[in-house]
Amino acid sequence: LADPKKAKAYSGSLMRAGKLKAIVEYCFNGARFKMLVPSENCHIMFAPDYLRCPQPSPTPGSKQTKNAEPFGDASKRHARLTVLQRTVEIDCTGVTMGGVITGNMFVGQGDQ
Repeated sequence: LADPKKAKAYSGSLMRAGKLKAIVEYCFNGARFKMLVPSENCHIMFAPDYLRCPQPSPTPGSKQTKNAEPFGDASKRHARLTVLQRTVEIDCTGVTMGGVITGNMFVGQGDQ
């Protein structure tokens, strides 16, 4: 959901749904992901609750002016190796003013 208004309107159904399976499609930094939720047939921006990661260095060709923080690239690399292109479970708890869905993310097999 690219539009923050649409994300805020859709967040209620995501929160009521409980745990949802999602596929991580892109990792922006160690704490912000683009996910596909197949059961709801939508793409969301997701950020885990209570997690703050340092800013990685900007990608070549981007217009980002912020400098990289210490360990920013390492946190992004770890997130990419751990969750990128994997099926995870998410439990949505809220939405930010920018339209980013927040909640808990579970990686791994769980009780299987």
